[in-house]
Amino acid sequence: MSGASAEPIDCLKSLNRSVRNNPRRPIKVVQFGTGAFLHGFVDWIVNRVNQCGDWNAGVASVKLRAGKSQSLDVLTRQEGLYHVNCRGINERDEAVDAIELIDTVQSVVRPHEKFADFLRLAQEPELEWIVSNSTEAGLVFMPEPFSMLMSAQTFPGQLTQFLYQRYQTLRDTASDLVILPCELLDNNAEALESCIESYIDCWGLESAFRQWLKAKCEFCSTIVDRIVTGRPSDARAKALSDEIGAIDNFIIEAEYYHLWGIQASGDLASKLSSRFAGIESLNVQIADDLDFLRKQKVRVLNGVHTATVLLASWLKVRTVGEAMQHPLLRAYMDKYWSDVALPSLAGFSDIAYVDSIAKRFENPFVEHEWQSIALNSFSKWRARLLPVLIDLLEQKEGRPEILLFSLALLLEMYLSVTWRNPLGLTDNEGTLAALATHELSWDGSQRAWQNVLSDTALWGQTIDLPLRWIALLSDFSAKIRREELGDLLSPMVSD
Repeated sequence: MSGASAEPIDCLKSLNRSVRNNPRRPIKVVQFGTGAFLHGFVDWIVNRVNQCGDWNAGVASVKLRAGKSQSLDVLTRQEGLYHVNCRGINERDEAVDAIELIDTVQSVVRPHEKFADFLRLAQEPELEWIVSNSTEAGLVFMPEPFSMLMSAQTFPGQLTQFLYQRYQTLRDTASDLVILPCELLDNNAEALESCIESYIDCWGLESAFRQWLKAKCEFCSTIVDRIVTGRPSDARAKALSDEIGAIDNFIIEAEYYHLWGIQASGDLASKLSSRFAGIESLNVQIADDLDFLRKQKVRVLNGVHTATVLLASWLKVRTVGEAMQHPLLRAYMDKYWSDVALPSLAGFSDIAYVDSIAKRFENPFVEHEWQSIALNSFSKWRARLLPVLIDLLEQKEGRPEILLFSLALLLEMYLSVTWRNPLGLTDNEGTLAALATHELSWDGSQRAWQNVLSDTALWGQTIDLPLRWIALLSDFSAKIRREELGDLLSPMVSD
C-alpha cells in the first residue's frame, strides 16, 4: 500500500494526544452536509489543492439536520483530521490502494444546536466557496416563519440565513462567493438559487439583499462522480490504523476514480481553472455546458442504482459488487442500460462508457452497500428517473418495462399496506406528506396509479402515461404484492 508518508503519520499521531501539529487554516470553504461523500470527495480535492499550491484553504463542515451524530463527535475529537483510503484501478490498469491524511476540516458547526456559531461562520472574511450535498431531497422550499434566532428546517433556508447574515454584517466588504451545489439534480445551481429566491419572497427580505446576492454570489451547477462508501469494516479500519500508526475512527473509503465537473464561463471559469492548474492528480473539468455530461453520468450510473436498489434490498443482496455477480440482478442492470439509459440519451450509443461503469461497480476493493443508496429513494427516483421515463415516452425509443417495474416497486414499498415499507424508507417532509394522502386509497389499481401520477405535489408535474403503461404498472403492483418478483423479472430480463 502506498500514499502514507512520514509527515502525515507524524501529524496523525497528534490525534491520540489531542494536539493538532499543523497550523489552523483560514476558512475558505463552507460545506453544507457532513456525510462521507463530501469528506471523501470535496475535502479530499481541497486537500490536494492545498498540497500542490498556495491556497491554504480550511473547511467548515455544517450539519444540516438536528440530532446527535456519533461520527461527527469522532471527527471533532480528532480535531478534523482523518484519512481517505482510495482503492481501485488507475488509468494504466494498475491496482491502487493509497491512504491520505486530510487536514482541511477546521470545524464542525451544528446550526440546530448552536445557531450563533453558524452566524459567526457566515462572517468569515476569506470565504470563497460554498459547497453542498443535501441529496436530491434537500433542494426544496418549505414555507416557515422568518427567524435569525434559530436554524431554518431546510438546507436552502439555512443558506438564505447564512447569506443574509453575511450581507448584514459585511455588505460590500464581503468576499465574492462561488456556490457549488453537488446534489445530483439537473441544473442544481438554478434549483438552489430558485429556492433562495422563494425564501427571500416568503420572508419579505429587502431588495438590497437580492441585489447583493447577484453582485457577490456566483451559482455554478456541478456534476460529481465518485463512489464513496464511508467507513470500512472494523477489520479493515484496524489494519489501516495499524499501518498509519494511530487510531483513526473516521477513515473513509472511496474508489480511485473521481470527476468534478463545474459549469462556468468567462472570468469565473479562468479563476476556477487556475485554482486546479498543474494538479495532474485531479479530474476537475470546467465547462460552459455540463448538460450532456450530467445526463450521461446520472442516467447510466446513478440511474441504475436508483432503479435497482429496492429490488436488490428485497433480494437481500448487500453490495453493488455482489449484485454484479447475481445472475438476475446483473441481467436486470444490463437491461436497464440497454433498454432505458442509452435510448434516453439521444444520439448516444457509447457502450464503452457503460462498460466502464460496470467495471467500477465490480471494483473488488470497494464495498458499496445498497443500504447507503436507499436514502430518500422517492426523491431520487423523481429526480433521476422521471426525466428518463418522460424522454422515452417523447422519443418513442427504448423499452420502458424495467423503469416501470422499478416505479411500481417504489410505490408499493412506500404505500402498500401489504409491504408497509419493509426497508424503513424515508424522505423529506414534503414528499412524505404528499405520499401520505394516497395511503388509504392505494390498491395498485389503474385508477390508483392515475391518481398518484396526476399529483403535482408529489411529482412537481402531472405525468400523463399511455394507458398500456398504466395497465403494466397495475399488473406489476399486483405481482409485487403476491411476491412473484422472480417469476415477473426472469422473462423481462431474458428476452
